[in-house]
Amino acid sequence: MAPMSHDRMTLSITRPPDGAVDYVQIVGDVDLSELEALDRAAAQLQDGAGGGVCVDLGGTTFMDSTLVQFLEDLGDGGAGHLVICRPGPMASRLIHLTGLDAVASVRADLPPQWPNLPAA
Repeated sequence: MAPMSHDRMTLSITRPPDGAVDYVQIVGDVDLSELEALDRAAAQLQDGAGGGVCVDLGGTTFMDSTLVQFLEDLGDGGAGHLVICRPGPMASRLIHLTGLDAVASVRADLPPQWPNLPAA
């Protein structure tokens, strides 16, 4: 059996000058080892509490309950309206099974106003 490699998570937050929506891009594997980084990001996003948060999962290669909890916290925690963008098949299944689609909008693409983020 070949060794499994894990892509470490990178997370970037962009807050445009108008502050209406925060944009979050998550790339790589998200599991319990990323809890501290996700907690910091959630606090930053909830402190900014603009009109909402768009989270791009298009580059997320693995997610467990750690990322589900992060998204639930954003959806329920006063960060504004939550939009989950580009979830893969595994993420889509978890979003549906956990009921995240009841507290967030889910879309297959990025919104037209998505900022140019640095490549992760």
